[in-house]
Amino acid sequence: MLRIGILFFVIGINCHLFATDGKGYYVTLKNDTVHVKFKLPRNPLLYPGIYLPKLQKEVEFYTDNKEKRVLYPSQVLSYSFTYLNDDDDRETFSFVSKKNTLHLNATAFDSPDSSIFLNQVIKGKLSLYIFYGSSSSPVGNGISTGFVNIPTTTPILEKAGGELFWYNSWKFKDELSKYLFDCPSVVAKLQDKKFKNRNIKDAVSEYNTDCGN
Repeated sequence: MLRIGILFFVIGINCHLFATDGKGYYVTLKNDTVHVKFKLPRNPLLYPGIYLPKLQKEVEFYTDNKEKRVLYPSQVLSYSFTYLNDDDDRETFSFVSKKNTLHLNATAFDSPDSSIFLNQVIKGKLSLYIFYGSSSSPVGNGISTGFVNIPTTTPILEKAGGELFWYNSWKFKDELSKYLFDCPSVVAKLQDKKFKNRNIKDAVSEYNTDCGN
């Protein structure tokens, strides 16, 4: 129990000490835009770069008076920021508050109508979001074993006026063909395996160009 307690303490310290500033804005529930400086968490023990899984639950920012505040999905419509990544390139993320109907990363303490921030990659008649998670993979030499944390990304789709949708990557062709039944050109490419899981952005872009009227 002591080791577990120390582990969570170290994780918390890492999130606090290893942070990056980002400039951007958030959109209030009244659709007002507020420009702020965000404090973006890092946790080298668990995740490369900024700690994206935490940004799905909350994000910290500073007011004009340099007071630190926290935004939760239920308090705003969205937020966006640009920061300098580890390659010294500017990178932009836009997170949108969505009802967590898929129970992504939900716990027993979350209410049925809880919300989550999702990174919006494509906005349109068919929107594409990315959910950031992680999985543990065993490592060892047979004598001593341990686990390595592996970051994961899950594409989430949403038709205009519809609910969030996710698919089993092992059943990509069948499940996505059924979901995008109203776009024959995309379904044809799915069936011909011209669109694979790695081409999800292309499939969404073509749907928004040719279909979904």
